[in-house]
Amino acid sequence: MADWTELDTNGLLPGEPFTSAKALAFFENPVAMAGGAVNAPKVVSGALDMFAEQTTTSPTAYTDLGRINKVLITCINTHTSGSGNSRAQYRTSTDNGATYGGYTDIPGTSVLTGTPAAVGQLLVSLGASINAIEFRRDTFGATSGAIDLTILGVSGISP
Repeated sequence: MADWTELDTNGLLPGEPFTSAKALAFFENPVAMAGGAVNAPKVVSGALDMFAEQTTTSPTAYTDLGRINKVLITCINTHTSGSGNSRAQYRTSTDNGATYGGYTDIPGTSVLTGTPAAVGQLLVSLGASINAIEFRRDTFGATSGAIDLTILGVSGISP
């Protein structure tokens, strides 16, 4: 993997020499960004999966969130047959997923017996210390259904 090289913008002004070191940085920096090199700006779509289907109650976690400080969650909870109810939940971690706090319900995603679907959308502020988020389908006697999550890091990206 290529290393990220910081370039001083003063060295890129008109009249400044274009050295081989600058040329190498221009060549390697995009590779370093795509590879997630230390100090390289994050590529947003590579930081979180864009879609996850939660068909069981086993959680799905996203760690190493880096400089992402907000996550937009769009959730469709389907409950087409069986009994009971279910809802989508999330929880966050400050130690990259080693431990988590309690679960929080994603509003609008509770599905009761006989209800075909519920849709919810939520913007979660992670703050500076949160570096992992986990999602689950919480059930109360539900025997079928799934939660479709679209998860997008929306801000906090800085070089």
